Amino acid sequence: MSDRNIADVRRQSSSLHNNECMTNVESVVLTQRWTVSNFDSLLKLSQPGSCLRSTVFKDDAVPEACWQLCLYPGGKREENANNVSLFLKMSATSPSKEVVLKAEYRFYFLDDKEEPKFSNVNVGEFHAKPPKGGHSWGLRNIPTTKVQNSIRHDKSLVISCHIELIPDVSKVPTSYVDRELVMLASGEGTDMTIVAGPEDGERVIKTEIDVVEAVDVMQIAEKYQILALKMTCEQHLLDKLNINNVLDCIIHAERYNTDVLFDACVEYAVHNRQMIMALPAWRSFIVEEPMLANNLLEKMVNANDVSPPTKKSRV
Repeated sequence: MSDRNIADVRRQSSSLHNNECMTNVESVVLTQRWTVSNFDSLLKLSQPGSCLRSTVFKDDAVPEACWQLCLYPGGKREENANNVSLFLKMSATSPSKEVVLKAEYRFYFLDDKEEPKFSNVNVGEFHAKPPKGGHSWGLRNIPTTKVQNSIRHDKSLVISCHIELIPDVSKVPTSYVDRELVMLASGEGTDMTIVAGPEDGERVIKTEIDVVEAVDVMQIAEKYQILALKMTCEQHLLDKLNINNVLDCIIHAERYNTDVLFDACVEYAVHNRQMIMALPAWRSFIVEEPMLANNLLEKMVNANDVSPPTKKSRV
């Protein structure tokens, strides 16, 4: 081979090398460990349709979706009686938007040695569409005998869930939201400061108005679709949820399309229905929000409490 041919080969090799590229795509893995106490009694006494829910969990790499486990110790429906039903629910953080995610999800029931006594692996396409904004995949008929073998010595059932998915790498990251959240927490850029006596007095006033502030900020976040800010406000309202404000929170949750907050408020109101229905605010709620009141009243009448609902679901 001549010197000229050797030089041409070297140039071609160099050109090929310079045109190499690599796209690094990393999967997102979420896990949740859920312990349900006194499960042996739940297994014997739960009616079909009675549902226990884990706290909500999410990953910042997929801000448009959050996840929750739904467990039916007596089966989801009458036809699932004598079985246990377990589902993984994906909810859109903004129910007004459609979200489609394909994920591999794994269920494990762990024994006292942290070894899986039951396991299941599936791949599902989770498709959350307005207005409900949620979609579930899971198992309707897990034989009761298999679940009984997984109950620990302390009578609890430990469920481990693993989710793996590929985020939408075509989206532009909204890093500016982090700066907005810092400003919200620090108070930087506020238009005014309310001063009312000594420091203790200021703390009391802030405690009273911070729920109202959270609703105002959530309204802005919904208008401009700042999802991370909206979820922060939603979690703040969940943390402050009590007998006196739950009806207002139901109204705000319905108005600003916050599915997680709405479900948590309804469960909380149903569980505390006797105290809530004795409040003057209940009568105002019936007059001002008849459709919401009728739906809530129907759930209260049909309530079959197995265990208290989780008050503070993590968003």
